[in-house]
Amino acid sequence: GNRDGCSLSKVVGKGKLKKIFRKYFGGKCVILISDTRKCQGYPKMIRKATAEDLSRIAALFVFNNRINYFPIFKQEEYSFGELQVVSMIDHYFGKGEVLENLYVADECGIVKGFMEIHGTEIRKLYVDPCFQSGGIGKKLIEHAISTFAADHLWALEKNTRAIAFYHRHGFMENGEKELEEGTTEYIAKLIRVEENVQLDEK
Repeated sequence: GNRDGCSLSKVVGKGKLKKIFRKYFGGKCVILISDTRKCQGYPKMIRKATAEDLSRIAALFVFNNRINYFPIFKQEEYSFGELQVVSMIDHYFGKGEVLENLYVADECGIVKGFMEIHGTEIRKLYVDPCFQSGGIGKKLIEHAISTFAADHLWALEKNTRAIAFYHRHGFMENGEKELEEGTTEYIAKLIRVEENVQLDEK
């Protein structure tokens, strides 16, 4: 495999790739030209966001918000009306005080996730659904902890998948709750407790 992780076998999966070869190439040796060259000069990294990243960040946020929160809040007017990429850039992500605190997970020049950090609080952490369960969120939260000493965040109580993720990295509910503005749903505060970190998390 390629060190940069950008081969087709990485994307499709080695087992599935073998099946494809057997089905369409009769098991013969096939030379596969991967997209390794595309990745040259684009190391995997967590970096500070720039204005050029805003459309990708906003699109990622909107997509995640509709998938994760519309089933809970069921606010069509907000999720499919007010919540748009351009408006999120204009009214939120593009503001100087927000952009200054945005960081992205960049792999091969593709922004696969992002987070917003203020002091030691993680305000937002999102991974593109297409790349979830691939270690992107782990890299983001570890960067937040090691670089900014992140020690607390707020999460929607019903977003159990996100809360389970935070639990694996040592963030636990401390009993504080607040109503999410304009809704009847609660958000819970999670604080980081070192001994709760699951070191085998991938």
